[in-house]
Amino acid sequence: MKLGMLFWMTGLIFCLASCTSEPPKRHNSNSRVLKLAVMSDGRITVDGEPQTIESVRESLKQLAEERGVVWYYREAAAAEPPPEAMQVMEAIIENRLPVRLSSRPDYSDEIGPEGVTQ
Repeated sequence: MKLGMLFWMTGLIFCLASCTSEPPKRHNSNSRVLKLAVMSDGRITVDGEPQTIESVRESLKQLAEERGVVWYYREAAAAEPPPEAMQVMEAIIENRLPVRLSSRPDYSDEIGPEGVTQ
């Protein structure tokens, strides 16, 4: 798996989130977790349930109000992302949500800042 793309996306999220005038929203270990997955064909799931990009945007807005965190997985991360993946990332950034990237569909790992699986 090519982790460079995940690292690049992580850097983009942190950069865009830090380039706004508002301070980042804080979260803690008790924060609500929204498990978001984007499949290689553009299908999106939230907590295992199929969703539209519109319903994802609404879920992310509500999650931001609750100061939650996104766990994000993208199928075939080494390949070119489908447009839906970029729309999801834009919505995450708009809501200034913290993101935990995973290379596994069960979210059992985490991609660190250097693109290394932890």
